[in-house]
Amino acid sequence: MKSILIVVISTFILVASFVWGKPHLISPKNKPILPLSIVHDNAKLQLVNLDQSKQRPTKHDKFKGSQVAGVNVSVLMSVASAQGLKPKALKTALNAYSWARNHGKLGNNKNTLTVVDFTLPSYEKRMWVLNLHENKVLMKLYTTQGSGSGLVYAKRFSNQSNTKASSLGLYVTSNEYYGGHGKSMRLDGLQKGINDRARIRNVVIHSAFYASPEYIMENHRAGRSWGCFAVAQAKKNALLDYIKGGSAFFAYAPAIENNSITSQGPISI
Repeated sequence: MKSILIVVISTFILVASFVWGKPHLISPKNKPILPLSIVHDNAKLQLVNLDQSKQRPTKHDKFKGSQVAGVNVSVLMSVASAQGLKPKALKTALNAYSWARNHGKLGNNKNTLTVVDFTLPSYEKRMWVLNLHENKVLMKLYTTQGSGSGLVYAKRFSNQSNTKASSLGLYVTSNEYYGGHGKSMRLDGLQKGINDRARIRNVVIHSAFYASPEYIMENHRAGRSWGCFAVAQAKKNALLDYIKGGSAFFAYAPAIENNSITSQGPISI
């Protein structure tokens, strides 16, 4: 009899909650249940925990809705920012990465993204190699710009032959080969009119003495290439091992932000 009475009372309170819009549920043992609001959506009742609305937004909450496959954007932003990678450069690169992945442009190495920030001078480390799956900065190193782009800062960019300038935008790493700088790696530019002549121009990743910390400290800048991304000899092998296998490689400057690939991505720049 007592059990029947409890059920009747519980039913009455539940019905009353629909009428007055303040649902509170009780259990037969009078144990509290988390407050629930009932939301009507397309004629279906959905239970929503009210406690969720009390959570305070974090610094990177605005990235939580971003759909970049396999990437925790919020965590990656925090980790990379702590290592000096500017948020705008990373966001632009992630939009490009998302496009490349969605269009089948990447190889087997889909978890690695390299970002070069050409807004920084050549005497600062401005290349970051990121593990997108583990939210890690694998490497941070010096890299050069083309002699046609400027002396210390890269200010001019070109896709044309004989300019000796750097090219911006999205690349995918290609085959390794041995040339005048030893083991090197080719890059294929994926953006028409911006860097799609990279292979014709022999824009590659190679080592050079003028990209070493010693040279940079003595000359207060890195030396310049003919458009290649040169790195220190001591760092080259590790770099090539990380990025081989058709990974995404992105060279950033503000001029690339309004390109259709980067500006229409899932992350707001």
